[in-house]
Amino acid sequence: MLDLPGLWLQAEDRQLLRQPEVAGLILFARNTESPQQVTELVRAIRAERPDMLIAIDQEGGRVQRLRRDVLRLPALADVAAVPDERADEVARTAAWVMATEMLACGIDISFAPVLDLDYGRSQVIGNRSLGGDPERVTRLASAYLDGLHAAGMAATGKHFPGHGWAEADSHFALPSTTVRWRIFVARTWCPSHGLQPSWMASCRPTLCTRRSTVCRLVSRCAGCRIFCARSWALTA
Repeated sequence: MLDLPGLWLQAEDRQLLRQPEVAGLILFARNTESPQQVTELVRAIRAERPDMLIAIDQEGGRVQRLRRDVLRLPALADVAAVPDERADEVARTAAWVMATEMLACGIDISFAPVLDLDYGRSQVIGNRSLGGDPERVTRLASAYLDGLHAAGMAATGKHFPGHGWAEADSHFALPSTTVRWRIFVARTWCPSHGLQPSWMASCRPTLCTRRSTVCRLVSRCAGCRIFCARSWALTA
């Protein structure tokens, strides 16, 4: 998956898109001016490659690439701050609105929702998270997925295996997570694991990973000790 330098396709962009190794494009803020402009850009991309997967990060809050003439979406932390009796509905509606607006522009998928738990450590996650309670995060994320599916968009859970505890920004450094294995499984993995049935209901479920090193996952299981002694590196 590649990106583009500007608002419109240039000759070199068109040549690059024709290469069979290119399977997808992600749009950043520099590629978005308005829904009309994005729609025209997507049409130009499809004219070169009708099969191209086109994605965007339109989570809401500080991560919303297209901002003009669309609804300013709340950060997921603001969704989670809604009282329990309305939180699921708000999560579902926010996802449906986002997906509807992006699909109307011809975009296939938005990389959302964030499933990382907020431990108060990672500035790159912060208010992008639905909170620190794994069960509540799983429930609200499930409602969010329902909204995406109702609009006709596949979901992308991120960032596996969990970025909330790591302090380093994985865009610029290799984060390191040091937790006990049982805590890692019970908390950090809980949203991703709990959402599997909902994910598989999506026509094209995806999982977005982040480069990370998970070390000192301490367990009584001999296999886990061997596994942990070597540490575990995931690459995006």
